[in-house]
Amino acid sequence: MTKTIQDSTTVRVDGAEGWVTLTRIESASGPMLEARVQGELTPVEFKDVLARLKTPPFGPQIRTLWDFRGHSFAGCTAQKCQSLAFALSKLPERRGVKRAFVVDSSHGFGSIRMFQQTANGFDVEDEDKLHVSYDIDDALSWLAA
Repeated sequence: MTKTIQDSTTVRVDGAEGWVTLTRIESASGPMLEARVQGELTPVEFKDVLARLKTPPFGPQIRTLWDFRGHSFAGCTAQKCQSLAFALSKLPERRGVKRAFVVDSSHGFGSIRMFQQTANGFDVEDEDKLHVSYDIDDALSWLAA
């Protein structure tokens, strides 16, 4: 996986079939991270992205907007969703951080809800800290509240 720093607040993390652009945003309610996912990433590639969240300019406690509207959920199985939920347990410093997920399909919505339920059911993260929506404004409002 290649990591290319584009500027002081944005990092792009490339995978074999997609990429994630991480951007730190200063908002009225404090700093926030926007993670735009394009194409498809493997669980290993997503774990690399999650590890990057702990480092500057981001930091482990930064609220995160995951924009999955460009992500292909075609290969997203229950096992893959569970694997990603368990990957959160390797980042205990991110526990309790609010994360909103924006999707553009019912398959995406269901996949993120499965991820949310797995994380909650195995006490990796409280589901009240994870929000899934089709609407970016809704997600941003939820993060700001």
